[in-house]
Amino acid sequence: MLILLYHHISRLSPKTLIRGLFTTPNRFEWQVKWLLRQGYQFTTFQKSDPEMFSSLSSKEVILTFDDGSVSVFKNGFPILDKLGIPAVLFPISSFIEQNEKIIPSNSDRTPLSFVSREQIRKLVDAGWEIGSHLHTHKPVTELSDSELLSELNESKTILEEISGKPVITLAYPYGIYDERTLKMAADCGYRFGLTTDQTPIGVNPLLELSRIAVKGASWYHRYYFLNSLSRHLHK
Repeated sequence: MLILLYHHISRLSPKTLIRGLFTTPNRFEWQVKWLLRQGYQFTTFQKSDPEMFSSLSSKEVILTFDDGSVSVFKNGFPILDKLGIPAVLFPISSFIEQNEKIIPSNSDRTPLSFVSREQIRKLVDAGWEIGSHLHTHKPVTELSDSELLSELNESKTILEEISGKPVITLAYPYGIYDERTLKMAADCGYRFGLTTDQTPIGVNPLLELSRIAVKGASWYHRYYFLNSLSRHLHK
């Protein structure tokens, strides 16, 4: 099972510091069509067999988008909708409907715009899954127990009200988590948890799923994309 991580589907802003978070629409479309040509089937966590996440031979892939950038709806969704491909969006629940907003905990101070409630519902109607990226995007290791519980529950409640669907998947901000977070997430009803490069703790494999961070805003994008997939498949 491949799980790919994206943030923004758009051209780079001149003020952007973290350039790797942006994938241009043309390069995103090339990546998706390449996966289709290789025989990959696109799915979501809600529709997946949990046993498939431990299989490197599986020809299934899940596309995930962190933060809830409006660029995903405007530029990524039309490409995927045309191809009949679902994906998973992880909005920061307190940033929904916000325009020209800076994520306080980010080192990049570029103002961003985020999806609206109506746009989230349109994605759900097209077969997308909505997951939690917590309420304020703060690293979980900087939160007290009560703050973390509030973040987990508030995000889940808001997103379930908007989408009309259970929220069972959590993407940890910055890919950071600890054993406390795994237990509290499970207690709150999350079945899947997503990280990036953190070494697994080994408590609950389904709450420690690794993703490949995809980039596509530089000239070497095809090599980087294919090399990232190859390294993952040959671990």
